[in-house]
Amino acid sequence: MGDQDLSTELSGQGYQLVGRHSAVKLCYWTRESLAHGRDCYKGRFYGIESHRCLQMSPAIDSCNLHCRFCWRNQG
Repeated sequence: MGDQDLSTELSGQGYQLVGRHSAVKLCYWTRESLAHGRDCYKGRFYGIESHRCLQMSPAIDSCNLHCRFCWRNQG
């Protein structure tokens, strides 16, 4: 990742940067599942175990899709 400001912004939002182009963030429910055994709705409705859920991007600074509600910086 070339932009130091983007790196600082993502770190401040709780993302762990992996290499120069990837980022990973554990969601609230992942932490709750590991610490207290509480699961989010995905476990009840879809069978997804909360302790296996995370938000990750293999290309945080080179996506060209510009999805409307994307969490990535659209600059």
